[in-house]
Amino acid sequence: MIGPTLLPVPASVADAVEREWTRLARAGTWMSGSERVASAAVARAANAGGDIPDTSLSAAAVEAAEAIAIAPGHIEVSWLDQLEASGLDRLFYGELVGVVARLIGVDSFLVGVGGSLIPLPEPVAGEPSRSVNNRATVTDAWLPTVGTARAATVLSANRPEMLAQKDIHEGFYLAYEDIGELGLVVDGLSRTQMELVAARTSYLNHCVY
Repeated sequence: MIGPTLLPVPASVADAVEREWTRLARAGTWMSGSERVASAAVARAANAGGDIPDTSLSAAAVEAAEAIAIAPGHIEVSWLDQLEASGLDRLFYGELVGVVARLIGVDSFLVGVGGSLIPLPEPVAGEPSRSVNNRATVTDAWLPTVGTARAATVLSANRPEMLAQKDIHEGFYLAYEDIGELGLVVDGLSRTQMELVAARTSYLNHCVY
């Protein structure tokens, strides 16, 4: 799926990207396959500074996809409250965050290794499951979470999205169970080197976590 690149792409990354493209095309918990692919198209266009394509998404969903793609560090809860008041379901927004964040992550990686962006998949017909996790509540985050909100659980109200985040995390970075292994070396990089890159990237992206 990943075409020629100037730098080698680990098999773990290539496999994770292929799984992500399969997920992207299919209905999720709150979004149809068409809505997921449309959100990716809006995010990709916004990130490139191009014209936003016409889609069946609501104006609020398009605004959210653009903001998540290009200005996530400037998103405030008051803005999300306004989107919700205009009709954007907060759980729909949560799935939108997952779809767009992973898309931008994959696209940024491909640019970094000197590759070409992968064409977006054709949507697969199907309806969202709309499966509600009754244990998820809004506590210390803007989205409902199961338990304390943190990077690994912020999408826990939507289990498929949480697992998708975990899959990309493990393919591109580390398995959750390896986070505490400070002596780990991956592809020649020590944990110190990996965390330096991660910290610098987070800073440039205005990550408050």
